[in-house]
Amino acid sequence: MTRPITVMTGYSDVSTSVRAFKVGTIDFLQKPVPPKKLLEHIREALEIDRQARTVAAQRAVVVEGIARLTWRER
Repeated sequence: MTRPITVMTGYSDVSTSVRAFKVGTIDFLQKPVPPKKLLEHIREALEIDRQARTVAAQRAVVVEGIARLTWRER
């Protein structure tokens, strides 16, 4: 599982931001970023990470349960 990534830059163009989003960036901020706004983005990223971990844990429980089934039960 990857961590949510926010890119913050002082020099950007469309191709750079597109490449960043293609590799999984959740947000692309241009400097200067007000501290309050930066904290909001960090909180959002942490919430996205928490939700992804919850889903992954639930999925692992299901996969583990299926793995324990006998051939006939499947």
